[in-house]
Amino acid sequence: MQQSNPWILVSVWGDPGGWGYVMYRTPELPAIRGCKLTDVGWNDRNIRQNSTLGAILESYSDIIASAIVYVADTLALSPYIFDYEEAKRICSDDNLCKDYKNIIECAKKYVVSFLRLNNTLKQYMDRINVHVLPGIGEYKRKKGDKGDGLKAAYIGHPSNYYFGLLTHLYSYLVNNDKTIDTVLLDISHGINFMPVLGFRAVVEAIKLYMIERGREKTRLIVLNSDPVIGKESTKTPKNINIVYCKEFSLNEVLNETYYLLRAANFSQRPFKQLVSKRPQGSPERLNNAHNKLKKHAELVKVIAISLDAGLMLPLVYTLEELKQKSKDFNELYDDLINGLEDIIYNRLIERGDGQVDLVVKHETRLDDINEQYLRAVILSKTLMNYVEKIIRKTKKTCNGKTVTLYNIHDLEHAIDDYIVNNIAKKIAENEISNIRDRVNAYKIICNKDNEPIELTLYKTIYDLTEKEVGDTKIINHYRRLKKESSDYEDIANMLRKIIEKEKTNIRCRQSQEPTLPKNTGIDNERNFFAHAGFYGSVTLVTEKDGNIYTGYVPGVDYRRVILSS
Repeated sequence: MQQSNPWILVSVWGDPGGWGYVMYRTPELPAIRGCKLTDVGWNDRNIRQNSTLGAILESYSDIIASAIVYVADTLALSPYIFDYEEAKRICSDDNLCKDYKNIIECAKKYVVSFLRLNNTLKQYMDRINVHVLPGIGEYKRKKGDKGDGLKAAYIGHPSNYYFGLLTHLYSYLVNNDKTIDTVLLDISHGINFMPVLGFRAVVEAIKLYMIERGREKTRLIVLNSDPVIGKESTKTPKNINIVYCKEFSLNEVLNETYYLLRAANFSQRPFKQLVSKRPQGSPERLNNAHNKLKKHAELVKVIAISLDAGLMLPLVYTLEELKQKSKDFNELYDDLINGLEDIIYNRLIERGDGQVDLVVKHETRLDDINEQYLRAVILSKTLMNYVEKIIRKTKKTCNGKTVTLYNIHDLEHAIDDYIVNNIAKKIAENEISNIRDRVNAYKIICNKDNEPIELTLYKTIYDLTEKEVGDTKIINHYRRLKKESSDYEDIANMLRKIIEKEKTNIRCRQSQEPTLPKNTGIDNERNFFAHAGFYGSVTLVTEKDGNIYTGYVPGVDYRRVILSS
């Protein structure tokens, strides 16, 4: 199979200790793009393996660049059946009772040794990454025929497994030096909550990756094998089935993200305490990140609403404000990720109460709000980088205050790339076109030497171009002439002749500073949205180097309008 970019394989595993060899039959995967499963058949050769991982890698070794196997920390209690001497050193009862890091290392070594004993998987070890996630339950170690070994209770919540997989996979995708078009998820060996939470986490990681990288399309294919029950079933080939396939589009992901951020209650705490005592080394980084994000929650909502409503001007102003308050978005993201990992992997090790020898206790529960924090930080950081690269701006003085204005041509590109609501996109495009037409008509009438217009209140331009010459408004005369000729001088001469012929008295404002209305607030919230945030009484316009720039009158509280919507 030919493909444009490498694929990655994600597998969620239980305990591989008891897995026997089975004949597997792998499916033909759908083409590079899309999910046309009706055309998919089966590969001719049956493959004998003790895991679906081996069968999948053997079948698709030419397209799978890497694989991640997610396992639970509870595997540290598994029997010493692989690499016994190493296991005895790393996974001794005393070591496991000392430090949670030893538990993670032991679980990982256990799975790695299983992989290395498989002749097929051994040759793919350079592609396989084993990552340990928090598990829950009670387990005991059996040491051969000598009776029971260490007994341990893992206390926690499945949400930690979910967030652990989500943050690890997202970081892996984003930091990969190659573009990932397709993620294969194999849930054949997952148990209890692993298949469901693994699926949810992979979907969310893909969406975050698409926002961060600006990926137009990324696909998820989920595989699951027929059940293996008893020894007799190992004689019959088991199908590895495609049980789900979806190609996510960036527009779909952005639309969902805008909705979720608008609806998110950022006043919630980042995690809930399950018991009174916190883990050793309280996760201060998550607290710090949460406090920063709470301060910016209102701005994050303005960004989401602006994008959903097509308000590009409020968006860029909000990003400027957010940038000033969050000097380094990468630092904020690192605080959040590291804080989440503190909670996920910071576990108390306690001696048991007689029923068990060891208690691995996780005393916090992560909430869904952390997922929205991730989306908020990533979307904000991505938009910040995008705006800085694409949108030119200029600064002017308005009534003694400095105001930033943005190039309307660049705003048009931003509309195409980030506004996904078709109605909102059309309104924004129309308003950009409206500003351009009215500024050009205003220049023809009031700047006969074709000099760039100085900083002007858009309402001044709007009102003048709405004035009737004969029985038709100036702006309509201009638009008709623009259709008849593409030459600016021709249009200008014809428009001036029409005005002279009708002997219409037109007074152009002469002062260079705009005459601002007494109330510089937004006096009509409905009009503000109907005009994509370019409402005349709060918008300024100027020209520089042949480009039109627009922005808000200093002191306008546009955020109040947006949040009240």
